[in-house]
Amino acid sequence: MKHKLLSTMFAMTCLVGSSYAQTKEVSGVVTTADGKPISSASVSVVGSNIATQTDDAGRFKLTVPAGATLNVSYVGYVS
Repeated sequence: MKHKLLSTMFAMTCLVGSSYAQTKEVSGVVTTADGKPISSASVSVVGSNIATQTDDAGRFKLTVPAGATLNVSYVGYVS
């Protein structure tokens, strides 16, 4: 049974952007439903090749274009 991926970052389900900037730095923490950090989860900008992975504490930082949507994925979990 697959588990749903839970992210404590607001950017996962929201559009990221600013009317004043072309890019924006976004950061957050990816966790399981019970709050444990997920290391090596992929965080990417939908429709681009911009991506990163979370560290051992589930943290990530990424510079994204204004209006970007993020996707978080990890083997065994649903995006």
